[in-house]
Amino acid sequence: FQRSQVWLLEWMPMIWFAGSALLLLRAAWGWKGALALINRSDRLAESHPLAIRCRRIEAEMGLRHRVAIRVSDDINSPVVCGRQPVLLIPADWLDELSNDRWEQVLRHELWHLRDGDLFWCSLQQITTIAWWMQPLVWWQAQQWRSATEDVSDNAVLAGCAADEFAETLL
Repeated sequence: FQRSQVWLLEWMPMIWFAGSALLLLRAAWGWKGALALINRSDRLAESHPLAIRCRRIEAEMGLRHRVAIRVSDDINSPVVCGRQPVLLIPADWLDELSNDRWEQVLRHELWHLRDGDLFWCSLQQITTIAWWMQPLVWWQAQQWRSATEDVSDNAVLAGCAADEFAETLL
């Protein structure tokens, strides 16, 4: 080995550790932000028509655990997050969407839960943190995120017309 190669080999573990530590901090910051977002949101009453609709869809999908539904002024689109799944919905959407559109939104988000996407997303994050120097890991993570959205979209499209769902997405 030449001197420059030896130097790189000596420093490589430190470079890997620094990169992993930074990515771990970034992930922790994201998890903390999601928790803060959940804590700032308001619980939707179980008697609300949207909660009733969500419970019906959960039963149809065979979900064993009820998702908590919370309303937030801090988000622009619905999202499922949290260790114990929470469906966050934008406050301004409550009165804007029709029943059919809510059906599509709920099916899409609940499909993520049905497929265990929260678990797999966490596993993907851990893998990316550990193998951050491998470009294929980043490519695979992007492919996986795209695929999970496609699967959830296709689950919704199985029950409605494509143009209806396209309008909901916009």
